[in-house]
Amino acid sequence: MKNRFPLFFLITGAVFLFDRLSKWWIDGHMQLNTGSEVVSGFFRLFKTYNRGMVFGFLHHQSRPWIMATITTLSLVALALLLYLFLRSTKTLATVTAMAFVAGGAAGNILDRILYGHVVDFIELYFRSYSWPVFNIADTFITLGTLLLVYSEFRGKNAS
Repeated sequence: MKNRFPLFFLITGAVFLFDRLSKWWIDGHMQLNTGSEVVSGFFRLFKTYNRGMVFGFLHHQSRPWIMATITTLSLVALALLLYLFLRSTKTLATVTAMAFVAGGAAGNILDRILYGHVVDFIELYFRSYSWPVFNIADTFITLGTLLLVYSEFRGKNAS
């Protein structure tokens, strides 16, 4: 398709809005470090603040320069993604994947800039095993990345 810009910005905006609304709702309805079962033994909402990176890496480091570095790296990554989008072939899968990542990244970046942390609230677990708590933005970043990898792999095998 010729012009995928409107679709890219529509999907990016929808992901960003969904992320912002979910964090706003969680912030207004749950106390910090408390949980609520959704699917017993597997999934619960658990509100926490992540001051670190993905999967809570560097979460316990309270130095201001760490947050500034994380935020700066996130902004650079988002700018690189937008640059790559402009240079890509813009298939529907590429547009969707990059918009998922851009919308999710923008949501987490805004949290870091406004609050100094990201609101995480989705916890998946089984017995004593638990995945690090994450949010809607993280979900779309992951889905977008997987879709990009799949599209790239599929494209190389199609030739």
